[in-house]
Amino acid sequence: MARERYDDDEDYDDRPRRRRRDDDEDDYDDRPRRRPPPNYLVPAVLTTLLCCLPAGVAAIVFAAQVNSKWEAGDYAGARQAAANAKLWAWVSFGLGVAVFVISFVLGFLVVSY
Repeated sequence: MARERYDDDEDYDDRPRRRRRDDDEDDYDDRPRRRPPPNYLVPAVLTTLLCCLPAGVAAIVFAAQVNSKWEAGDYAGARQAAANAKLWAWVSFGLGVAVFVISFVLGFLVVSY
């Protein structure tokens, strides 16, 4: 039998040997296996177009930084950029609603007099 000639070899292993590639160290990924925080890009764009342009642009800038910071390994920076994007999207929404309400009230007052 073929196996009998290897019985005296203690180092013999039936598993195929893994070939080592030159770039094995580049394949090692020490990033946490978690997902990046939400980047809030869709709310940032919507509030920029529909509510308040300046605050919405700030939201877009912060939203665009989230994934690149996460990929670079700056996890705290990615979370902070996500929080800033969310904050500026809400600020833009709030300003848009406030401007709408004020203009509606002023328009109603002007028409009623």
